[in-house]
Amino acid sequence: MFAEYVLEREGGILLKHKHGFAIYKDFNATLGYLQDVYVLPDFRQTGVGQELLQQAIDIAKKSNKIALLTSTDTLANGATESALAILKSGFKVLKTDNSLIWYIMEFK
Repeated sequence: MFAEYVLEREGGILLKHKHGFAIYKDFNATLGYLQDVYVLPDFRQTGVGQELLQQAIDIAKKSNKIALLTSTDTLANGATESALAILKSGFKVLKTDNSLIWYIMEFK
């Protein structure tokens, strides 16, 4: 239900997996944004997050984006685990902005 709320409020595309979800949005003309990735606790570290990420990459590339952004709020619960998963997935730190860390994955 949260995903539907975010989509209605902010727009975007719901990426689905039976054990999780994510939201993809166009950030601007050249960048996509992976927002609100959630995987059920019993299915973390099983590849579900990678499958959701691949869905976002596929959408971004079909939309002629040159890169995908994502972010973490260092004050949120589980921020360290999220940051480590993001970096392990191939994102690089782009910048920090107050409590936010922005990451980028450039397409080749």
